[in-house]
Amino acid sequence: MLFFWTAQVDFLLGWGTDQLVSFVTAFRDFEYTICFYSYTIAHGESPDQVNKKDCGENSYTIGFVAASFPIIFRMIQCFRVMLRAPHWLLNWQTVNFIKYGVSLLVAMFSFIYGHSGEKIYWIIWIILACSSSLFSYSWDLKMDW
Repeated sequence: MLFFWTAQVDFLLGWGTDQLVSFVTAFRDFEYTICFYSYTIAHGESPDQVNKKDCGENSYTIGFVAASFPIIFRMIQCFRVMLRAPHWLLNWQTVNFIKYGVSLLVAMFSFIYGHSGEKIYWIIWIILACSSSLFSYSWDLKMDW
């Protein structure tokens, strides 16, 4: 872990963290997957008999934390590269940092809405999710292709 903070952000490290960010949904669903299979094995039931109530419908705290780590790591990398640039505010890494920040906000408001169920959090989550999707799509067209 110490290596992460001190290593220079080269292509391989940035690419590897980008790949981890691609698995955010899988990391988020990891807690439910573990619960599902452990419940199936422990109770000897068939998988089609397990429902969301058995695995805590709104308690995906571990999944949220696990999904947030790759995004936070990538934000830290962007921030480190951004600070080394001559004009750190007028830099493409600043835009990239904001892109990952919006993605983190999407994950946070999804988690908050799942726990509270209040409509305002759902509206904020939808607005952020649409913004993040458009932002990421524009970034991919402009920078990655």
